[in-house]
Amino acid sequence: KDCETLKITPSATVNTVLTMLSKKYGQHSRRYVFEDGRLRSQLHVLVNHTPLRQLQSFETPLKNNDEITIIPTFFPVSGG
Repeated sequence: KDCETLKITPSATVNTVLTMLSKKYGQHSRRYVFEDGRLRSQLHVLVNHTPLRQLQSFETPLKNNDEITIIPTFFPVSGG
């Protein structure tokens, strides 16, 4: 899916949303996003265009209208 709108609680974090999505879409989704309970290294997650590593990682608090982007990097990206 390219886009999905979710209703979140005031205390929601990135982890809350990833868990909600994996429950909604099942085991296949969970295996795509998580490996051994951690985010797969081939995925990059951004909140409002800022990488999680520059924020509070999975504990980054969310507010209304925040945008989470999940970018798969399973294949090398190159260009010129």
